[in-house]
Amino acid sequence: MQLSTELFRALVRFLSDLPLLRDAAERERLVDWAFHQDRGPYQALAPLERETQPQYVTRLVRALEGQRCGAAGSEWALLVYLEVLHADLGGGDHAGELASYLGQLCAYEEARAIIAEAGLDPSAATLEEIVAFYFDELVYDFALTAREYVDLAGEQTTLPAAMLPRGAGRRRGREELQAVLGIGLGHVALDGEHSAHDTAARAPVESVREKLLTVARGVLLGEPGSGKSWTLRQLALDYAALWHAGQSAHVPIFVELRHFSGMAEEARQSFADFVCAEAGVLGPYLERLIAEGRVLFLLDALNEMPRHSPLDKRDLVGEVRRYLTDKPRFVLSCRVRDYQDDLGTLRPLEQLYLRDLTPPQIREVLRRRLGAETGEALWHTMGGSAGLLGFWQKVAEHGEEARFWEAGHEWKGVYSWDEGYRDWQRIHREGARLIPLCRNPFMSHLLCWVYVEGERQLPGSRAELFKGFISKLLEREAWYAVQRGEIWPEQATIEEALVRVARAMQDAAGTVIPMADLDPAPDLIAAAIAANLLVVEGEDIRFSHQLLQEYFAARTLLEAMDGGEPPLRFFGKTWWEAGVWRETTVILGEFLGEGARGPNRVAQWLAPVSPEVALQVILRNGEGLTVTDLEPDTRAVLLASAQAKMTEVDPRGRAAAYRVLALLEA
Repeated sequence: MQLSTELFRALVRFLSDLPLLRDAAERERLVDWAFHQDRGPYQALAPLERETQPQYVTRLVRALEGQRCGAAGSEWALLVYLEVLHADLGGGDHAGELASYLGQLCAYEEARAIIAEAGLDPSAATLEEIVAFYFDELVYDFALTAREYVDLAGEQTTLPAAMLPRGAGRRRGREELQAVLGIGLGHVALDGEHSAHDTAARAPVESVREKLLTVARGVLLGEPGSGKSWTLRQLALDYAALWHAGQSAHVPIFVELRHFSGMAEEARQSFADFVCAEAGVLGPYLERLIAEGRVLFLLDALNEMPRHSPLDKRDLVGEVRRYLTDKPRFVLSCRVRDYQDDLGTLRPLEQLYLRDLTPPQIREVLRRRLGAETGEALWHTMGGSAGLLGFWQKVAEHGEEARFWEAGHEWKGVYSWDEGYRDWQRIHREGARLIPLCRNPFMSHLLCWVYVEGERQLPGSRAELFKGFISKLLEREAWYAVQRGEIWPEQATIEEALVRVARAMQDAAGTVIPMADLDPAPDLIAAAIAANLLVVEGEDIRFSHQLLQEYFAARTLLEAMDGGEPPLRFFGKTWWEAGVWRETTVILGEFLGEGARGPNRVAQWLAPVSPEVALQVILRNGEGLTVTDLEPDTRAVLLASAQAKMTEVDPRGRAAAYRVLALLEA
């Protein structure tokens, strides 16, 4: 049989595109093209002869159906079949490529059986040939990042090796001071000014990516959607470019920590085995590469990884830490408010914190994602202009970048007559105020998508942006269902199911939940999966982005607030820490909208229980609200609550109360 390299790559890449794979019509088009030379986006490639290999048709269709249903191992089953098909070519220029795939597949029992049956040799290629192929695949997988990435600025702190405390009394005083400053052990302060319990000064970094290229061991922190994963992917591409240029022998292994649960197919899995699987084609050679000092680990999203295994309750964070103990080079990313100095024993560490996008960067991101013409049109529709960029430049030259985003700031002197001043006023006081929202890279991505899908109509807030994004995904899948003659659930019913899923995840203080524990009907979950709102990972399920989880969880808070229920159950005894509800409370304020009215409603509800969390609903609002946007009633309840909690026994609670009073200048 004839199986071209182009067809082989097309099938494998199709497999990695889950939205396509879950579309029955798309699967049918793939099979029709492959065996009938039929229609579809694959028609430029040579078809197969169905009559010559009918057994492979059955295998292919079964594997595709298995993947659609989330059957464990079906993805690898399909790859194994493709390897056997590819082996029929034999030798030639494809020998190295085949050997590299086989080396990867040998980690799987079913693959080993088929490879052994076919009499194939997984060690036919040299290690460098396999490394070359690994980099080729990495560059392909991260091609979108290469096209869209813009350098992000940040701040850096060097964390020295931890020192043991000398005495309990002295330790108590130190903890008290740290709590008052808002930088307690294992805690990241709300204002982001302290990145750990060390008081080392932060240094500005113009390009976090370039800095990370020089770091041996580092932690990358940022807000949700701030570009942590984006930056790590670009870092991997940078190392690929250096390797191809002969300037570096380091091989980046990109590890998605959210997939690590300490188990695989209901069996115990060590972190070392998990990393080996994540290394893909390099898995069988990983220990050799580590011994040669060539591996750099890029570990993404510590905050999305369960802290304990659902199988045996063992400490997974500790297992990651122990694995990294003797590894000389790694960068680990985590959401800033979830990082608890988990790598403290691995110091010294370089800790970098991502800053928001600047106006010039926002414009550049839009142009890269949508193309120069459409991106520029969106930029101007949002209120962007040459005058605004000039005003930003003047503000930056005076070191007042943070003031630029304060909607209520009163500029004096040289700023007040600048030609860009009125443009600055417009982005804060007119229309949807979307430019401040787009400081977050993930938000800018959603905006681009909604703008194109919604015939260039813009949402009015972050909550409306989420709503539009979700609606467009569900409407698209509903249309596909109609074309296939299938019944599709009502959108409101699907969203109610997603609220229940989000609530269960929040209650479990995690980002994944076992499929077996889901409450909503299977057809509703299947619809959300088809729309790429939920993602299946083995026996577990998660939202495609953590912010989507928090958007749906906000409705749980709304139900409690509208029902007159005090918010105490969402905080517990440690009322000063919102935990998994922190981002959700802010989203709820934006969800209610009405300018500052919605956030004030939420703040008034939260303030009696947690005044600092309540104040952050105002200060972290996507529209750039400040303390001047507090309504009199909100300010009064915040002051009363903070003053009452000045006598809290726990120093962290007293510190939270004092911070509120300081911000209110009371």
